Amino acid sequence: MAHTHHAASGRPALTLRLPVLGLPVAGRLEAVGWLEADEAARFLAAAAADPRPPRLRTGALLGVMLTEGVRVAEICGADIADPGHDRGWRTLTVTRKGGKRQVLPLAPPIVHA
Repeated sequence: MAHTHHAASGRPALTLRLPVLGLPVAGRLEAVGWLEADEAARFLAAAAADPRPPRLRTGALLGVMLTEGVRVAEICGADIADPGHDRGWRTLTVTRKGGKRQVLPLAPPIVHA
């Protein structure tokens, strides 16, 4: 069974038919949200502007989440002390929803953070 979201904001992706994965929240299905490119850039810039020492780690974690679509629980469960290599890329292995493990390539700015 699928549910059709109405395109109220001019975003064509909202017209896609999405599978219903469980019970609706408060009697209705919630639309999936995302950040536009400029919003993501401002989000990362705010993390980089943090004066506290963990800003590099925070920026790297947010970068992985934004570029790879990793959930908070997935990134928190990753062993960042043991990154891998694949065809010249640094990689990070995460356990996805449902227990599936996936190797993710890391962009150079994230690796250097």
